[in-house]
Amino acid sequence: RDCLFESLRMAGITQQDIDVVLKVGGSSSNRFIDGLLTSIFKGKINSLELFTSVVSGLAIVGNNQ
Repeated sequence: RDCLFESLRMAGITQQDIDVVLKVGGSSSNRFIDGLLTSIFKGKINSLELFTSVVSGLAIVGNNQ
């Protein structure tokens, strides 16, 4: 929780500035992480292709280089 708020602070934004939280990767499905995100970003959580979205993003970046 502290790390999340520290990251927001360092970025110069607040949780109200976040429109969507996109969960990617298997670790984001951990009950602790999911519960933390849900408690802070109520109604803003989305998860698409949880286990393949990271690889898809890497493929896009790799293709563009």
